[in-house]
Amino acid sequence: MSITQSVQATNPNLDQQNPTHCVSSCFETLNGYQVIKRDGSLEQLMVEKIISCLQRVCHDFGSEVSHELILNEVIKNLFHQIKTQEVLDILILSSSALIEKDPIYSKVAARFLLQKIYKNVLGEVL
Repeated sequence: MSITQSVQATNPNLDQQNPTHCVSSCFETLNGYQVIKRDGSLEQLMVEKIISCLQRVCHDFGSEVSHELILNEVIKNLFHQIKTQEVLDILILSSSALIEKDPIYSKVAARFLLQKIYKNVLGEVL
């Protein structure tokens, strides 16, 4: 079951037009979720790491980019025991989905893709 389905099941009156409400509701639902690390070990899903990655990528775009919109899209697509590589893929796809709203999101998606390449080639993010 995806996070969106979980949140909608626990809160059927969820206001889909208010991303802040969805994000705060999703944080509560994410508490039991785990991620599968590259070495195969399980770790608690830490939304703070996703937010940190998002802030690092978007730091010089200022108010042109809505962190909340991207985070809302990411949270909708998370699920229990997701692989860490898939979380980065979701960040890329969530940013790409917003390109129609504003072309600046293409640069955000490109930066996430660059992070994925760095991680795969160098084993670390620069």
